[in-house]
Amino acid sequence: MEERVYTINLRREILEKPRWERSKHAVRAVREFLKRHMKSDKIKIDNSITQAIWTRGATKPLNKIRIKAEKDDEGVVTARLFESSEES
Repeated sequence: MEERVYTINLRREILEKPRWERSKHAVRAVREFLKRHMKSDKIKIDNSITQAIWTRGATKPLNKIRIKAEKDDEGVVTARLFESSEES
């Protein structure tokens, strides 16, 4: 099992989109980032990432998000929100 922590800069992706669709495109940008960096087409995004992006509504998503991605033996990538309290 492969495990990585990424800080994704969403600001680059969302500034090009219409204001009312920015959070939706930010979630898509996370998925595309994981496809590119983890080299897998099977991506599962945890609900905690979606909730974190949508906390400020559809027009003002987070500029950066820190996630933890795990790739299992079948090539399925599971991503969830990284919290610093998990470090052990």
